[in-house]
Order: sequence, then C-alpha cells, then structure tokens
Amino acid sequence: MRQRAIPGRNAVVLGVGLLLAGVLAGCGGGSTGTTPEGKEASAASVQAPAKAESQPPAGRSASNESTTKKPSLAELTADPRACVAAFLEAIRQGDDQQILQLYTAKARQEASSLGEHFAPRGSDTAKYQVGEVEYLDANSARVKAVWTDLDEQGKPQSDEALWMVRKEPGGWRVAAMAVKVFEGDEYLFLDFEDLNRTKAMLEEFRKEQLRRAAEVANRPEQTTERQ
Repeated sequence: MRQRAIPGRNAVVLGVGLLLAGVLAGCGGGSTGTTPEGKEASAASVQAPAKAESQPPAGRSASNESTTKKPSLAELTADPRACVAAFLEAIRQGDDQQILQLYTAKARQEASSLGEHFAPRGSDTAKYQVGEVEYLDANSARVKAVWTDLDEQGKPQSDEALWMVRKEPGGWRVAAMAVKVFEGDEYLFLDFEDLNRTKAMLEEFRKEQLRRAAEVANRPEQTTERQ
C-alpha cells in the first residue's frame, strides 16, 4: 500500500501543488530498490523525442498489452530527457517499482534504508512535457519539465520543475528535483539522495502552506462604498 505522509493540494500554493500532493511512499516488501539495472521496465513508459509528451493509454486491450514489447530500462535511460520522461510516466501511473529503478544508486540505497521514497500520487488525468536539457558536465544535467493535471475545480493546472539527473553505468538516473512553490520565492530543492533533509524541507513547506492559508482566510474582505 502506498502510504502518504504529506497533505494534498492547497489553493495558496502556486505551481507545485499538484505534483507534491502526497509525495512520500513506503517501500514495501515488493520494492525493487536492488533490482538489477538490466531488468526491463515494469510500466509502459515513453521514449522521449526532442520534446516528450505523455500519451495516456486509451482503449488498449489486454491482448495488445501482452504482445507489446516494452522498452528496456537501458533504452528508457539512454539520455537525460528520456530518463525524466520515463520517471514522469512512472509517477503518472503510480508505479513505485519503476520510480525506484529510475533513481540513482545512492537514492535507491537511501530509499531502502529509510523504507520510503519520493512518489507523488498517480493520476490518469495527468500529462507532462519534457523540455530542454542543460548539461552541467559530461555526467550530470538539469532537465525542464511541465506537469499538468486537474485541480479540485476540474481545471488544468501546470507545475514546472527542474529534474537533476546523473549518468551512471546503467544509464541516466534521477537524483533530485527543484520546484518553485510560492510566487517570487526561491526554488524548493528536494534531494532524493538525502531523504531526511528532504522530509524536513517538505515539513517546512507544509507549515508555510498552512500559515499562508490561514493568512488568506483571516484577511478582511475589502468592500467598495457607494457614494
């Protein structure tokens, strides 16, 4: 069972509200933190072109699913953009096993040690676009991506994030993400290789959510006097 530790959406949060709706999942007995790098992906993931977009499955039969060959983990992580596309597809499908496989080795070790990992709530209505890549050096890069889903009113809301990826022997892997949570504020950096620090930052984020929500709720209504 996917145990969640962080509260859901809040109207005063900008951008990242949907993507951070319940982001810590427990690592159960079926976790694959130690799965060999060569194992094929367990979820139907997207091979990323110059601009990867999610394509939720629609109307596919069970027979089609069984005969469709899924990309290998090596194919899914051949470059930074493909890696992030596969990671976001795993999030969209709520596939904890795939998320763990797409972590860096250090992030998987951290998840295994603490028994939890970063895993936002899956959503059939979510879509994503993977944008440009900024190489920091030959073995690390930042990848821009936009996550779009429906808010509580059923309206599309888009979240922008930067995904930090690192090249490892088995391909590119996700190490961290950075998101802007409030208008005008600095990015919130979530390091999957240091979950205790990430949990502390998420708790501070939660407190700030509640503080701003209370501030908005207690704000006196402005009225216009008629002459």
